Amino acid sequence: MAYPKHNKSNIYHHKSNCYIKNRMNNQEIIELSKKYEDRKYFEKDPVSFLWKYKDKRDIEVAAVICSILAFGNRQQIYKACEKTLAIMGDSPYQWIMSKKYPLSFGEDKCWYRMLTNFDLANICYFLKQIYTNFDSLEECITHAMKSVGIFDTYIEVLINIFYGCKGIPKETKSCCKRLCLMLRWLVRQNSPVDVGIWKSLDQSKLLIPCDVHVLNKARELGYIKRKSNDMKTCIELTNKCRELVPGDPASVDFALFGMGYEEAHPKEFEESDPKIPLTPQQIILISTYAVLYVNELCNVCVLDLNTMMPNRDSETKKIYKAAFKRVREYQKMVNKISSTSGNIYSNFCDLFDVYVMPVLKEYQESIEEYLDTLPGEFGNTYFLSHVEVARSMTHYSIWETAYRVADSFKYTNNAISLSKYKQKELFSILTNLTKWCFRKAPDIDYNYQLKIVAAYEKLDSILTNPEIISKCIIKAQELEDGIE
Repeated sequence: MAYPKHNKSNIYHHKSNCYIKNRMNNQEIIELSKKYEDRKYFEKDPVSFLWKYKDKRDIEVAAVICSILAFGNRQQIYKACEKTLAIMGDSPYQWIMSKKYPLSFGEDKCWYRMLTNFDLANICYFLKQIYTNFDSLEECITHAMKSVGIFDTYIEVLINIFYGCKGIPKETKSCCKRLCLMLRWLVRQNSPVDVGIWKSLDQSKLLIPCDVHVLNKARELGYIKRKSNDMKTCIELTNKCRELVPGDPASVDFALFGMGYEEAHPKEFEESDPKIPLTPQQIILISTYAVLYVNELCNVCVLDLNTMMPNRDSETKKIYKAAFKRVREYQKMVNKISSTSGNIYSNFCDLFDVYVMPVLKEYQESIEEYLDTLPGEFGNTYFLSHVEVARSMTHYSIWETAYRVADSFKYTNNAISLSKYKQKELFSILTNLTKWCFRKAPDIDYNYQLKIVAAYEKLDSILTNPEIISKCIIKAQELEDGIE
């Protein structure tokens, strides 16, 4: 089982769809490609890490790592890439060749989403083997194409080279978005965004990286008719883009992604007056409340399961009892701290709930909706969706806490105190609960369910929004002052 589901309301049915389809001509699409192929839109994108290196092999390693981690929304992907490449230091290539990777990813079993520490170490092992036998990954690819001669696409070559690695597709049935993305980064020439260090591969043969935003916009424009998000759809879209720009079809990706992403995240594209930067104290305060809240959200998700337990089997009840106990222990610890601040923290949670809870419900319902489409009888999908929400949100809280701690260290040496709120034990319990409850279910991969992904992204955008968090903190303080 991969990651959780995500939900989005009728993403293919914006009111403006018909208007766009009738109005947008080919030349306008090409101009939009040029507009969005701009570094200012990619400062917090995984491709930005490739710009930091000059050595070809460092760039290749960074590209492999960043593309493998390219699950979910850009903000979370960026955090994952930043965390991973920081371990590798100034030269990812030298780090790979030093054999440090087996013990360098810490004790957490889960590294990022469905990727474990072992999965990352395995990728590094494959890279070391490649660089032991070839001067570059590019040379390895060209050698494979010439010597074997059975590969029709660059995607097939990469799958063969990294076969068996978690994070790399085993076949070309899916869109293979992350591999397409890596190839675009490394192959496209003369781009302000893509690094284009591979000269021997033909950019006219690249496929479009088909993420949520690209597919949504492509369907709106009538570029693709297939409803499935698979390789056939990717090829259909690429062929259409090849009609627009024969020598560089992947360039159209910038227009499709840019339009789709801007619609989903309009505030990132707004021209506004420069904001007064937050003080270190404000940043630390926001981080503290963010960590406490996401952990509280995990606890709420676990406690919600309590009313559904009476009719469950004994093993489910046994595992849940352990999770329930851990939640109560955490709550006792937090209550001791929050009691010193009067009602401010509880007020904050109530205020922030207004923004978060409707989206959390949307997320849960999208998971349930997806489970209902799967074949076979494997359990109550309402209950199972709540189990998955509890697990995925706890995983989210671990990741967010680690990021907040690392970010706060820039301003204070006491940031480590936030680490004690990390819900590692609860996540381990909920992982076991999920495995048990989903034991009869077919293989599940939430990463390609558009509604689920969209809802998860929406949830993340709220949970990490400093403006909303600050607003709720100030209002919570005002309510406390009014009581006094």
